[in-house]
Amino acid sequence: MSPTAIRVNKFCWVPIVGVEIHAQINSLSKLFSSAPNTNSSKCALNSNFHLFDVSMPGSLPRLNEYCVEAGVKTALALGLRVNKVSVFDRKHYFYADLPAGYQITQQRMPLAVGGHLKYPIYTSDFLSKAKLRHLKVRFDRLQLEHDSAKTVNVPTSDHAQGGGGGEKVLIDMNRCGAPLMEIVTQPDFQFGYQVASFVEEIVWILKTIGTCDCRFHEGSLRVDASVSVHRPDSIPRHCLDYVDSNKHDATGDEDVDDSNSVDEEVRRSISFRCIVDRRSSTETITTAENASAQPIGGTIVEIKNINSVKFLTEAIDYEILRQIELYEACDDTKSIVENETRAYNSKAERKTVGMRDKTKVHDYRFLPETNLPPLVLKCTPGDESVKSHLVISEIHKSLPQLPQQIRAKIAENYNLTSHSFGTLLEYELLDFFNHVTSHSRPVKIKDADTLLSLVLYTSLRKARPQIKVESLFEISDQIAHLSNLKDETFLDSSHILKAVQLLLNSDVDFKHKTRDLGNLVNWLIEKKLHITYEKDETTRLFDSFCLTNHERFKSVAEEFEQGMTIDSYALDTCPKFHKLQNKFGRATKFQHDSDFTFQLFLQKLNEFISSKY
Repeated sequence: MSPTAIRVNKFCWVPIVGVEIHAQINSLSKLFSSAPNTNSSKCALNSNFHLFDVSMPGSLPRLNEYCVEAGVKTALALGLRVNKVSVFDRKHYFYADLPAGYQITQQRMPLAVGGHLKYPIYTSDFLSKAKLRHLKVRFDRLQLEHDSAKTVNVPTSDHAQGGGGGEKVLIDMNRCGAPLMEIVTQPDFQFGYQVASFVEEIVWILKTIGTCDCRFHEGSLRVDASVSVHRPDSIPRHCLDYVDSNKHDATGDEDVDDSNSVDEEVRRSISFRCIVDRRSSTETITTAENASAQPIGGTIVEIKNINSVKFLTEAIDYEILRQIELYEACDDTKSIVENETRAYNSKAERKTVGMRDKTKVHDYRFLPETNLPPLVLKCTPGDESVKSHLVISEIHKSLPQLPQQIRAKIAENYNLTSHSFGTLLEYELLDFFNHVTSHSRPVKIKDADTLLSLVLYTSLRKARPQIKVESLFEISDQIAHLSNLKDETFLDSSHILKAVQLLLNSDVDFKHKTRDLGNLVNWLIEKKLHITYEKDETTRLFDSFCLTNHERFKSVAEEFEQGMTIDSYALDTCPKFHKLQNKFGRATKFQHDSDFTFQLFLQKLNEFISSKY
């Protein structure tokens, strides 16, 4: 499949994006000292560091073995090739938050290199058929390095009192020396939604293997994106070779061409201001676009420290459009996009803003870290030539089931619809689903689709306040029973939602008691959380309700355009409909099948819209 080209005004452009992920390792101490590796924001300022972290003369680094093990485990989980020998280097640059004047990193021989990862992209569009696709990204390297200190902007006394003073910058050394894994990809992305899906998969993998808690808001995971746009006939060869071979995969194994789905996702992701051009990237465009004064692009802009998946999508897509508009506004081939570092302002303007210029090549003067010997790992336990406690093959055996393996197992064992499978990605329910459907569990699920789309998805989406996934593990047996009872039409989605909320707020003894199906059913009957009306009786009550509430139905129907067909998503987002639905519920004391009644409402309102009221 050729790269996706987009057209904003004059020309076609192909965005190229690469990513760097900085993940803080879940270790008890820092990378080169015994100082506690805790969240710097939870400690008193400048209270959590040792002498080496602040570069006191005479202090020496001592490598944290657990951090090396975490790095190897992460590399193996992501599919990188672990180097038997890696070395540390000093990267020299001068900022106030770097007391030594250099950072210890792995430039020449990193811990791991190469490899690739296949990550899922779920296209969730209620107005069209949901799709689950896969893309593949290549890795450049994974290296260990220590973090810098944190700068804190504090208003001066005059500024705090409303005067004309500004701010002063202070340094908090608590974060200095924290262990980081820098994961660098090849420039294999094109749009923000692709990067966001990839980062979500990385987060899942790191959480599964326990090497990083991935708390964006605390800074334990930060993402940098390098963005450039190119004319279709000037794409760098190393990008074009890969993008041409990167097929969209609907099942994880079988390659299919899904161009229309890609086009729609690009339009939703980047902007409705652009159109997708499916011409081959290698085809020379021989129209007026080939004029000698035509801009060709290619200048790389780096967006630093993006701390949210949502902001990642917004920042990359904004930067792509910003660069295209700048190129198309110029009259000659001179690049007016500066090679610079930018930040994303997520609070007010939601755009990238300039931080510092990168037109001058910075000489980091990489030198070997002479205080740290080469890091040598054992490939197998029998390798007596290496004196190391870390064995690559043993670490690989200790890996738990990874998200992609769990999804493949679910796809093999359960015939899930694409939409239900997508909830495993969208709501991070993969661990819970795997827990409930495990063969070792006492309750066997009759229909996995019901468990996901009708129980968990409904509970998490409609509950106020919203239910956290972690809390559902406490009542996993009860949820499995509720799912099976739903299949037997004993209760509906609204009953399940109320039951889950009541169970979560109950005490430990009651939760233990209701693990038994008989006790759970008796409790549901006592609370009247079950269906008492048959479908024929519900239909009769509904028809009577329609006659007495004709004007209310008409009012809801007027919210939609004449002649259109309402779907379940559009109806579910209409406030007037919810008031009408609740009125019918009160009339039947909520003893009807709400899912069946919802379809009756949908049919009746579509009849109103198709008529002239």
